[in-house]
Amino acid sequence: LPLPFFNGVDGFVSPKSFAGRMIARRSFALVVDVDKTHINSLTTTAMLPDDLSGLTSVVLSDEFDRIAGGNSSLEGLRTFFVVITALVFGFAGLTYVFAAVIVPQAAEQLERDTRRLRPELMEEYEAKLEDGETLATRPDLLQELGNVMQPIITADFEKSAQSKSSEKEKESKD
Repeated sequence: LPLPFFNGVDGFVSPKSFAGRMIARRSFALVVDVDKTHINSLTTTAMLPDDLSGLTSVVLSDEFDRIAGGNSSLEGLRTFFVVITALVFGFAGLTYVFAAVIVPQAAEQLERDTRRLRPELMEEYEAKLEDGETLATRPDLLQELGNVMQPIITADFEKSAQSKSSEKEKESKD
């Protein structure tokens, strides 16, 4: 059976415009009987009389406006909590990546540089570590060793950069 208030074109309109346009309108349905090959015309009238349709559309539109207004105020609150939740999960993810990947790699690089430049200092810090501990698991020792090694590593880098630049100058003169 065809729906009395659905004509395919206006089927997906907002309730406010639906109430104003469709309740007072009379709809017609055509039924095709395939066996007899002729068209029977059935008419259906609107559910409400013409006198009440204006009042009903006002009531429906007022209710719709009230519900939509309540939902829009809650929508801002919902958006706020979605943003806060995304920030919390983002921060947790970055903390995990930092703790699981970056800190251990930085500790390994610091250990390699310390063994290369000051092996006796690395032995001193290894003595401070307990069994099964590494510099990555002891952030206090990692920071202390990093503070001690920073000027030494910087001086070594500058020294190697100067030697490379002087080698390039010699090659360009030859």
